[in-house]
Amino acid sequence: MSNDSSTGGYLLPTNTAPINDEALDDLFRGVIAAVTGLAPRFVVRRFKAEPGAPPQFDGTWAAVGVLAIDDDDFPYQAMQADETYKLVQHEVLQVMVSFYGAKAQQAARAARNGLQIGQNRDALTAAGIVLQDVGAPVRAPELINSRWSNRIDVSFTFKRQTTDTFAILPVATVVGTITETTGNQLPLNTDNPPH
Repeated sequence: MSNDSSTGGYLLPTNTAPINDEALDDLFRGVIAAVTGLAPRFVVRRFKAEPGAPPQFDGTWAAVGVLAIDDDDFPYQAMQADETYKLVQHEVLQVMVSFYGAKAQQAARAARNGLQIGQNRDALTAAGIVLQDVGAPVRAPELINSRWSNRIDVSFTFKRQTTDTFAILPVATVVGTITETTGNQLPLNTDNPPH
């Protein structure tokens, strides 16, 4: 089965997709663990198939997840010199981090300040992700197993550019006629365009 424009049908990108889904959440989890000093086991995915019990009730922990990805209404599209067709999107990623426990506010502050340091964003930069904005911490205590847990939510906004490559072949030669509504026929030949 061909995945180029020569035979018609649906086209799939020919390049490797950018990091998404659980791998994207895990990237942010790793960064949050690193800048807060929390052990990785205490920084969990916000959305899990089997939620289970929190990693610890009295200690400090965090839940991380990408809540939304917004992209361009009209992405850049163009035929490239290497005879590939590129579609370029600029995405805005909304990442929510909820910090729990007696030192939730301290952990939230560590994350907010830590991500301002360029070196702390190296893992994100390597994935093509840049920090755009950090929201104000919001206290939102949560009832967990019939007990109130201190919770601080911080929204982070990131941007990234993604490129999908499609095997849309350039038009090399066209020969035919164009018929106007009046019935006139105009010759069409890209090999010998009229002067």
